Amino acid sequence: MKCVRYCAAPLLLMLIMHAPSSYADSGWLVAAPLQGLSVSNKGRYTIEMEVEKNISGCSNPRLFYIDFEAIGAEQAYQLLLRSMLAERAVQLYVTGRCALKGVAEVSAVRLPAKP
Repeated sequence: MKCVRYCAAPLLLMLIMHAPSSYADSGWLVAAPLQGLSVSNKGRYTIEMEVEKNISGCSNPRLFYIDFEAIGAEQAYQLLLRSMLAERAVQLYVTGRCALKGVAEVSAVRLPAKP
């Protein structure tokens, strides 16, 4: 019975340390065209795009989000919308934070120069 009490804490710590979100990484993704852009009633813009490698480590490699309240969120949305209409590839900066059922958080968007 003592093991249940004393073994539970290390086991819980091990599970927390090996959770998928602990492996998330941040940085710029390779530029790719948008496949979808939506505005939710949950206060987030949702971005869909197929990237070569999603470094975020989140379980859904095609979906990303930006909170409405984030600084520059409206400007990022406008850039995403214009790039989608122009069929231009964009780059997303993922923070390494996974939320919304494995969707990666984005903190910046940029439009790379045409090749």
